[in-house]
Amino acid sequence: MATQRFNSSRPYGEIKPPTNGAFYEQDGAYFSHTGDFLGTNFAALGSRGAAKSAPAKPAKQAVAVEETADEGENSGEEELNLAGWARGEEKYAFFSVRAEILNRFPDANVTNAKSAKVALVDAGVIEHDDVRW
Repeated sequence: MATQRFNSSRPYGEIKPPTNGAFYEQDGAYFSHTGDFLGTNFAALGSRGAAKSAPAKPAKQAVAVEETADEGENSGEEELNLAGWARGEEKYAFFSVRAEILNRFPDANVTNAKSAKVALVDAGVIEHDDVRW
């Protein structure tokens, strides 16, 4: 009996986020990110499938992002030094900077770093001459 393999040329479903090591579903069977057959019972895959196929590095990154988001929600508004970020003294992930600006200034139009810095200047958080463009 041949082992089932994932065939990307046929209809399939992506599992987002990957759960129990399963990244794809095709014809009622679950497959890893490398296309290896994991089984047909999703709940029974458990940690066996996750350990076998889920890359360790992306999972660690996802946890770090989740923890950062939780800290931002539970802490005060002064968590990010936006003026320091605009001067180039502080480093933050852009999605965090954007979220903080939109929390403080809901009418701001923030789509990239330059527009974020313009919004901070318009809001009076930092002077135009102090911004590192």
